Amino acid sequence: MPVTVLCGNILEQPAEALVLPCNGSGIMGFMSLAGDVRRFMGRRLYLEYRKLCPMEVGDVHLIDASPSARQEKVLLACTMILPGTPIPVENVSKTSRAILRLARDHGIASLAWPLLGSGGGRIDGRKSFEAIVKEIEAFREQGYDPDIFIVEKSPHKVRAILEEPAPSPASTLEF
Repeated sequence: MPVTVLCGNILEQPAEALVLPCNGSGIMGFMSLAGDVRRFMGRRLYLEYRKLCPMEVGDVHLIDASPSARQEKVLLACTMILPGTPIPVENVSKTSRAILRLARDHGIASLAWPLLGSGGGRIDGRKSFEAIVKEIEAFREQGYDPDIFIVEKSPHKVRAILEEPAPSPASTLEF
């Protein structure tokens, strides 16, 4: 299946699991995707996240989503240790591999996945996208081929991702 790139609210994307980037320190911001998810899914998600900390870059944990969520599961994916810390693109690659490994091992068939590190991590959205897709391709070659929806709320980041020819698998743009 191709990777589908969507502009919109990731919380509204029907998928089996939501990828939620986080830091390893237990601080869940309010102005980020984590803040949006925290407000929507409630205190239980935050408390589960806090119990898992400290985490290292590349640690990914599977937890149940709130009953009101479109997704059944949340993959908490550590991309940085401290919130708002600039990170190298290797953190995106390492965390993407861990996300895909855990999703494969749990038989997850579809993922709503934001760009990793393109907010507080200050990675260019296009570079984040390319690193994520490279890891997806490697897992597809091994036989794991879930439906993946890269969902970004910024139309500018979505356009930047799709300006140049996307790495295979092919991507589609939906607004």
